[in-house]
Amino acid sequence: MQKSRLSFIVLFSILALLFLLPIATANIGIGVSPAKRIILHVEGGNIIEENYLVYNTGDGPITANLGLEGMISNFTTVTSSSLYVEPEPQPLELPIKNGKHFKAIYHIPPSNKAQVYTGKIIASGGSAGGTLGGNVAVAMQVEIYSSATQHLWSYITKKQIIITAIILLFVVLLLLLRIYMRRKGIRITIRRKKSYYD
Repeated sequence: MQKSRLSFIVLFSILALLFLLPIATANIGIGVSPAKRIILHVEGGNIIEENYLVYNTGDGPITANLGLEGMISNFTTVTSSSLYVEPEPQPLELPIKNGKHFKAIYHIPPSNKAQVYTGKIIASGGSAGGTLGGNVAVAMQVEIYSSATQHLWSYITKKQIIITAIILLFVVLLLLLRIYMRRKGIRITIRRKKSYYD
């Protein structure tokens, strides 16, 4: 009785290992194209939209999650935060067949001088069917070289706007006071005092 129970446990353990072995040894890989993007000669204040590609180099479907790091994360958005990606046929060949496109939108900040912005677009993913097999990640390096903004409004500071608003308010108040005094018949005259020589 004890022998048969032990044999059953051993047999069950072997079957379980055989069942889990393909999952545990599943190859998970992810790639993004291009690996590096350099954007030159863009004027500050402009908006740039670009399409990139994320693809699966493993042997099973994955869920790819997209994120941002570095300076570009302050003014960049990606249109899809999560993508279901089927694996590429093996051996891997170009062009990519099952990859998924996503769009990155760069809202370049206006500036009165040239700027260099750096950062990464990160694609990370794991098995779409569960957590077995681990997670992988790849980063696309991004460099943006922007020139000074030529638009006049980009050079106006908040302090200058406040001062201008105060001056305009003062002028409006003077005009209103003048209209009010005319309606009331109030006149202000300035007489010059006669000097000794007049």
